[in-house]
Amino acid sequence: MARMFERNGLKLVLNVEANNPLPESRLHEFTHYDVWHGAPGVSNVNADGRQNAGGSAIFPISSPWHPKVREEYSRLASELGERYGKYPAVAGLSWITGQCWWSPTLAMPINPGMNASREEDALLGLTSDDETFRQFEAWSGIKAALQAAPDSPKRFKERHAWVMKNAKDKFIAFRDWAMTQTHLAFQKAFAEKAPRQGLPGH
Repeated sequence: MARMFERNGLKLVLNVEANNPLPESRLHEFTHYDVWHGAPGVSNVNADGRQNAGGSAIFPISSPWHPKVREEYSRLASELGERYGKYPAVAGLSWITGQCWWSPTLAMPINPGMNASREEDALLGLTSDDETFRQFEAWSGIKAALQAAPDSPKRFKERHAWVMKNAKDKFIAFRDWAMTQTHLAFQKAFAEKAPRQGLPGH
């Protein structure tokens, strides 16, 4: 395909969904029960303690700012750069990170059955997992005051309620920053193997 694009003077942007089966198969090793009781899972966990909430029933949804997720998808970006970067027609790499796969990065109404306030609360609640809040606390210096034990399933709902009341704007700013770091990691991994393409898209 890349050669066909080149012959016709066209540019090709590789399009990758954030539910690619290869990295996902390397990432998911813990059950819901494990995560409820403190296991370091890589999935998004919502305020009710559900992994993969809001995602596909077929494909798991990994947290886009979890270090292991960044590592695995950067590895995929590197492999794609190595495989396709030699073709002049390949202009870059694009990641689908919207509603379908990494919707927890959004904070806007996308469900016509919900108003903006309820939709925003639901989407922000999708990232109530331990790793997200560990990074949020390190980034912001803000620590949620919780009554629930660190291995109690109640911590997810309590944590979400606390941050919505006390640090909502900071939490949104953190997620924007964290998502940017994720894309920069992919960009670096792809560009190192495909330097002629420059930036790998978005």
